[in-house]
Amino acid sequence: MKVYGFGKKNNGVFEIENSLEAFQEYVGGYIESIGLTSSGLVIICDEEGRVKGKDYTVTCKNLGIDLVGDIFIARENHTDEDFTDIREDDIKVIESIFGIE
Repeated sequence: MKVYGFGKKNNGVFEIENSLEAFQEYVGGYIESIGLTSSGLVIICDEEGRVKGKDYTVTCKNLGIDLVGDIFIARENHTDEDFTDIREDDIKVIESIFGIE
């Protein structure tokens, strides 16, 4: 699955297996999804990242929150309540939200 990541493991677009186990391994814990845009982009992160003392990763300007640990952005798949690939045009939106030029 094509996603956009931030953290020590990956920065930018990369591929990840579309499974709960792969998501949990990547973020280092139980996953939490946070709606990023009304068009279906979501942040996938460790729901206990702050409690675990994970390092600051990036600030999400449109939500006004600082994210910690390894995170990635995917797209909601409304058909089966799962996640799916980001689109090519999502990359510019993500980079704008996170202040990447």
